[in-house]
Amino acid sequence: AYLVAPPLEEPFGIDEARKSAAVLLVTYVPPPSETNYSAAFLTGSQAACKAACNAFTDAVLDIARNPVQRA
Repeated sequence: AYLVAPPLEEPFGIDEARKSAAVLLVTYVPPPSETNYSAAFLTGSQAACKAACNAFTDAVLDIARNPVQRA
């Protein structure tokens, strides 16, 4: 699976992706990259990669929807 997001959201997404499925982090592209994004390549079964992608998407979108949480 190839996961990419803005550099502030990406670490949270990768963390959720790795916790949600039996995947391994193969390659990490830290910012600043040529596009100023951060990315990661994960490996695992097709089902595990799909679950990791879904968890990554949910985490990144959650941060985008709620950039500041108040207690």
